Amino acid sequence: DENNNLAFINELESKIKSLNVENKSLDRFIDDSKIVADNDLALANSLKRSKAKVVLGYFFHMSQEGLGYEIEKDTIDAKLAQISESKYSIIQFSAGEHPDEETFFDAYAPETNLPILTDTADSSGYFNMFPDFDGVVRWIPFIIKSGDEIFPPLSMQSIWHYLDNPPLIVKVAEYGVEAIQIGDIRIPTDEKGRMMINYLGPPKTFPHYPISDIINNRIPKGEFKDKIVLVGATAIGIYDMRNAPFSPVYPG
Repeated sequence: DENNNLAFINELESKIKSLNVENKSLDRFIDDSKIVADNDLALANSLKRSKAKVVLGYFFHMSQEGLGYEIEKDTIDAKLAQISESKYSIIQFSAGEHPDEETFFDAYAPETNLPILTDTADSSGYFNMFPDFDGVVRWIPFIIKSGDEIFPPLSMQSIWHYLDNPPLIVKVAEYGVEAIQIGDIRIPTDEKGRMMINYLGPPKTFPHYPISDIINNRIPKGEFKDKIVLVGATAIGIYDMRNAPFSPVYPG
């Protein structure tokens, strides 16, 4: 979203320059005001200072038709370059040959975060979901291909960092994807690289904490130590809800 405060400061700076006003104190004031008003920079600096590993979410546009307009190839390549460090780097072919183009879900283009945020995070993972024909989300796609690379979801990237980055391998058989190997853990998948989700319960089965409680230090010290913490919105009004087996309005 556009930062109106920052836009106003930039407009003010342009106006001052057009009037040929030269004042070092005023220049310092403008520079300091930019830093204070730049919320993206503030978030990036917070990510830099964080002692925790940070994985950002993004999503793929699965088709140009679904997006509604065409993105220039250079723009797509630039966005893919942003997330290139988060791709699957090891693919093991048991059949000794590469799979055909239909093996993986193929995406048109990624919708990535701002470069200033992506560059300061440890990695990124997509949060695309593909509901069944009845609209219920029962599966998670562990692999989406875009360009010449294949990428893991937010959940896989999160557990990979939590386990201190063991070897992460996509195992491909003659019929398609066989499994994802993360260290000693083998996760069987269907031929498209999907896993059926083992839902543990309805919404809020896992502990939920309001951001206001965190900001105001109302959370017990050490509550998040050695935990995977997902930061997201649960309000129905933002329409980030999914139809899941336990609830038709499961926070996405």
